Amino acid sequence: MKLHGSLQTNLESAILSSRRLRGRVVYSDTLIHWSDLLAHAWWEIGNTPAPAAFILTQLAKDLEAELGMRRDAGPA
Repeated sequence: MKLHGSLQTNLESAILSSRRLRGRVVYSDTLIHWSDLLAHAWWEIGNTPAPAAFILTQLAKDLEAELGMRRDAGPA
């Protein structure tokens, strides 16, 4: 995955966007991007030293929760 900026910044942006768009329809391409970003984050976490991995883990869990809420809610 090619990111513009750091993984941390991308995760933070995805989380903020997902929260801002709660209850609204989101393009499938956006959901795919967020899912790909999450997969990349988990891969990176497994290959990152502990202090930096801790921050990424918290952000990945937050994004995972946001995506989970969207799946649980079904189509808007």
